[in-house]
Amino acid sequence: MPPLDLLSNSEVRVNKNEVMREMHEKADIIVNTLSSFGVEVKIKDAFRGPAITRYEAQPGVGVKVKKITSLADD
Repeated sequence: MPPLDLLSNSEVRVNKNEVMREMHEKADIIVNTLSSFGVEVKIKDAFRGPAITRYEAQPGVGVKVKKITSLADD
């Protein structure tokens, strides 16, 4: 059996301020891109995972989700 110390914390250090700044920048890009298509949204939250970051967007008043999903290929 391998020793348990192989499971110790990684030596990779993550700068949380830099990660948060990057997430805010990408959230702004999402808002600006959708705005250029006439869709107003507000980013409510972001969840960073090991492979992807999920952004929770709230459409503006009167914006149908269908309008947002129809832009998927654009």
